[in-house]
This record gives sequence, C-alpha cells and structure tokens, in this order.
Amino acid sequence: MSAESAIKLQFDRIAKGRQSQQAAFATGDTFWTKVDAAADMTYENRIKGSDITALDVALTAGAFWSAPSLARWASLHNSYFQADLALAAPFIESYLASKGWRVPYEFAQSWYEATGYRINKQYVFGKGTKVADEANPTSAGMHCFQTWVYTGASGVFAVVDGALVNCMSPALVTSTTATPGGSAHALTLTLSDGSTTKTVAFTPDATQYGHQIVGQQAIGAAGAALGQKDIPMAATAQFAASNYVLLVKSDFSVQELVYVASITTNTKLVATDNLINSFVENDLVFPLCVNAVRQAGTLANDKAIAIWAWPDRIIAL
Repeated sequence: MSAESAIKLQFDRIAKGRQSQQAAFATGDTFWTKVDAAADMTYENRIKGSDITALDVALTAGAFWSAPSLARWASLHNSYFQADLALAAPFIESYLASKGWRVPYEFAQSWYEATGYRINKQYVFGKGTKVADEANPTSAGMHCFQTWVYTGASGVFAVVDGALVNCMSPALVTSTTATPGGSAHALTLTLSDGSTTKTVAFTPDATQYGHQIVGQQAIGAAGAALGQKDIPMAATAQFAASNYVLLVKSDFSVQELVYVASITTNTKLVATDNLINSFVENDLVFPLCVNAVRQAGTLANDKAIAIWAWPDRIIAL
C-alpha cells in the first residue's frame, strides 16, 4: 500500500467512525429523556440543564469523534504534508489539490473540531457513503435535497435536508418506486459557486432505487489526458465556467476535482490546471452543486423519486 492510499483510507475511517457514532446515538432515548423519566425531582433538578442537552447534541452530531488524539493525528499529517512533501499552507488542501481528491463531509467536520480550520467546500463531498445502483440509499446517511411524491393529479414536494453547507456534490435522483413514468422531468441545480443555476432534464430510472446522476456527460472520443487541460464532450449546457466539476472513471475507481476556466459550447471544457489523471472516452463528468430542486415534470400516480447529494466513494472503517 502506498502512503497516499493509507492517507485516503484514514480520511474515510475518521468519517465512518463519526457516521457510526451518529447512527448509534440516533436510536434510543436521549440522556435528557432518561433523566426526565427518573421520577425523582431532586435528581432531575440536579442533572437536567444545558450541559446534558449539549451532551445529547454533541453525540447525535458525532462531535465526540473529535478527541484530542484526533487533533494530534491532524498535526502529524500537517507536518508530513509540510516537511516531507514541501506543500504550502493550508497543508491539507494543498495535499488534496495535488491528488485531485475530496474528503467526506464527516471527516471535514471532525477536522474542523480538532483544528479549528474549515476545509474549503470544493474539497468536501456530501455526507454518507456511496451505495450501489438499485440499492436503497435511505440507510446510507446521504444528504437528501428533496423528495417528490405524485398522487392523483399533483405532486407533493418536501425539502428534507435542503441546500448543502460546507461541501458540494453531484445531484443524484433515485426512483423511490419502480417505473415512476411521467414526462418533462427537470431539476434546477445551483452550481458550486452558489449563484449560477442550470435547469437540467433527466429521465428517472425505471427500476426501484435506480440511479440517475443529473447532468452527467460522457467524455468524447479524444479522451482527456493527464498533463493537459481540455475535456472534450458533446454537450456543455449543464456546466458553467468558474465552477467545479468532478471527472470520474466509468467504473468509479478514480475521481478528480477540476475547476473550469472556460467552455467551448458543445465541444469541450477547459480546466484551470493540467489534469492529474488520464480519462478516456465514455468516462464521465459531473457538475457539482450546492442545491438541487425539482423544476418541472410529472410522475405516474402514486410514484415517487428522491434527490440526493452523491458521495464520491464508498467509505469504511
């Protein structure tokens, strides 16, 4: 195993540990509830208060994963990035930029609590872990922008988690029910700069929990080689200059964060920096966004879809 592989696995271990803690403390009664049920006013009056509330909030947020030892872990890695790799401050961002990587949201939260430094949102992907196509994402901890249930002649739209904060991700639509049908489907994506919006058509997958990453575009026949900036593609309307995209191998084995300097309409994106990896025809480009909401369309009766922030990869302890 290489040092870079070991580092990525540690990013993910920290994130998964936080996720696991959040999942564990989302079940059962809170400390406040347990104290409140004591039926002993002397005890309750002594214990209940802001401290016990803060404990419940911290546990459900996963904040207790950020122990002093994690601050030491961060310090050791910053020393490695600076002294051994000769990277510039902020060291973790320089390291991520050198690899084209991003870190899980839960890792970024733990890093902030341990160091006081907030990793810039382009280097952070949405919460949870990536699931396989046709797998139910509701237990994967992913950020859900919105749900859409169609009953009779109308749709019911519910904001779940809303817009992303301190991260950005591709927008994923899953078919909560099989064969959602309907027509003229479109989402409005708010791109990574937080202000540019794009209305992007999509077709829900016919299979229950089938996936559709909205706005994805295949790389053209010429490919996009490392060491150069051009990313050829046949359609560019869903992208915008001065925004980030994610380049992804067709088997999802490699992702690379790219800032778009310019666009030649329906021909190519031009990156600000030379690519770190090589991508070939039919590898994918995803627009990164901070929000995604239903813009238009209908579904078949009693059908539903959900709109998610798609994590870059599967993460594990």
